[in-house]
Amino acid sequence: MTRIRVGLVGASGWMGRTHALLLAAQHVVFGPEPSVSLEMVADATPELAADAARACGVARSTGDWRELVASPDVDVVDVVTPNHLHHTIALAAIAAGKHVYCEKPLAMNSRQSFAMAQAAGRRGVVTLVGYNYPVNPIHRVAREIIAAGDIGEVVNVRFSKNVDYMSDPQAPFVWRHDRSIAGSGTLGDTVSHLLSMLQYLIGDVAEVMGHVRIVHGERPLVPGAAIGRQAGPATALRKVETDDEVLVLLKLAGGATGTMDASRVATGRRMEFAYVVTGTRGSLAWSIDRLNTLEFYSAADRPGRQGFRRIEAAPEHAGYGAFYPVANIGMGYNDQKMIEIRTLIEAVAAGRTDAWPNFADAHRIQCTLDAIAASSLERRWVRVSEIAERCETTSSPVGTEGSAS
Repeated sequence: MTRIRVGLVGASGWMGRTHALLLAAQHVVFGPEPSVSLEMVADATPELAADAARACGVARSTGDWRELVASPDVDVVDVVTPNHLHHTIALAAIAAGKHVYCEKPLAMNSRQSFAMAQAAGRRGVVTLVGYNYPVNPIHRVAREIIAAGDIGEVVNVRFSKNVDYMSDPQAPFVWRHDRSIAGSGTLGDTVSHLLSMLQYLIGDVAEVMGHVRIVHGERPLVPGAAIGRQAGPATALRKVETDDEVLVLLKLAGGATGTMDASRVATGRRMEFAYVVTGTRGSLAWSIDRLNTLEFYSAADRPGRQGFRRIEAAPEHAGYGAFYPVANIGMGYNDQKMIEIRTLIEAVAAGRTDAWPNFADAHRIQCTLDAIAASSLERRWVRVSEIAERCETTSSPVGTEGSAS
């Protein structure tokens, strides 16, 4: 039996606990092989790490992630930390010959993501990035429909993801508002999800015109505050350094055009996520409100019978049958993360470095994020290739330092 041992860095937060839960449940959903175990956790302090280890049922913990990376009992380093640590931890893990599973966005900017992708390629380790939404089995159906030409040539795309968890201007300042830790705001946290979906369904972006802005310029500084938790009274106001809202015009590599819009201050939008893909002979539409349902329109249908029809996730769709024996029961967020982790485990077991999305795939997404930031700052169309070429030829950071305008 193949045994894959994981070390989790950043185990005390919501996403760290999610990873721990779904690593532990892999054998229940997918079977005993390959075997996966959470061997060790690390966090910012020994106390946080020990608390997380007890909650996750793990024997070993450390307040120093370097100890975890160096451990001979760890095959995969799982990075679930604030964004500014991704680059350092991942490069150290790769240098130690470890496979790396990293939450999104991959890095603070495309200079870092390029270095990470290059290092992984040279060392031949497996990498995977936590873009979980596209692994919903219904999106594979959409990708197959697009690839088969069932909606003709793609001419336009529309992607939206809007939430309201920071819409209250009195919500406290958290690390996601600090550019030195987060890199960007809605751009890296939310637009990256839209770009991952676009990359999975159709391909990469060629050129962008972006508008990025901060809506609430100051927030109360509350010691110990986190998203969803205000630990005490405000002590001061602190300037917000990362973007709240992003609007983008797109030109795709294949010639199609499109738009993206994203916000973390969209009052009343608890979680709005949707796309429309329009082709010359049909179109597709999906919304998170009907998470397991794809709407498909075909102009080939005979007159009088044309209209959108629903395709519902079912056991015959890859990945769904491991959870449910009948259609449209309702997969959720954790199910998607479960499939994402399974992709990692199977890639490590098989030695496959091309599992999607690996560091190279995520680097292309990061280049697009930096192109959007540069476009907003410079008020012009920016080719994504400009950013990619700068990564290869210059030593200066690019992109996200200009994201707040």
